[in-house]
Amino acid sequence: MKNRSIFKKCSAILAMTIILAVSFPLKACAKEENPTGIITMTTTVREVWFTAVGTKDITIDWGDGKKSNVNDAEYFEDSDMFVFRHDYSGETTHSIVINGNITWFTCASIGLTALDVSRNPVLTRLDCRNNQLTALDVSKNTALTELRCSQNQLVTLDVGKNAALESLDLNFNQITHLNVSNNTSLGVLYIVGNQLTASALNDLFRKLPDYSKLENMSGVIYLTERHPLAIGNPGNSDCDRSIAIERGWGFMSWR
Repeated sequence: MKNRSIFKKCSAILAMTIILAVSFPLKACAKEENPTGIITMTTTVREVWFTAVGTKDITIDWGDGKKSNVNDAEYFEDSDMFVFRHDYSGETTHSIVINGNITWFTCASIGLTALDVSRNPVLTRLDCRNNQLTALDVSKNTALTELRCSQNQLVTLDVGKNAALESLDLNFNQITHLNVSNNTSLGVLYIVGNQLTASALNDLFRKLPDYSKLENMSGVIYLTERHPLAIGNPGNSDCDRSIAIERGWGFMSWR
């Protein structure tokens, strides 16, 4: 009986050792499956170009069997900016994968239907204007200071994790609500041509950073003039702009 008990204990220890030996490599593999320094995007146009500032080991998989690196790009030494260009043989959907830690990224006007920057946390400036984006996740981009995503089809945008954000351009989307209560560095805000009601605008104004007691700090909101025919939001004429003005913000008319 004693030998049988010892055998059972040894068997249990051996089984646990095998489980641990197998599980640790699996966890290590799981980490490698989601590396950082990656941007992915989907486009349907034939001619694509974008600019990037970052490490010089940037590589691109264009999604049609062709690949590029910094040796294939135009390089502006004064700005450390790489310009990548690519022509597709037809107007079909292509997924582009960019590898490399990128701090500035411009991908405006290239027919994007999807953009994923969640695995590039060092990004500080993103310009994805004039595309067809219906969603954009910047929750992992906590270093972001400038975001330009005007002329897309965004209904919502969560910038709650972007405390360093200084400038936000949301002109001509479909935004119905915007919360900037965590954007304590925000100084420039473009919100022309969205779907913000007077109530939504007033709520936005109340959550702006308060610069009223700071001598060298102020903010500016780009809106339209108080006119029924002006390009703007539904609440453009009826919102209470004094709420923002009392917090040290001014208004600039966008025509």
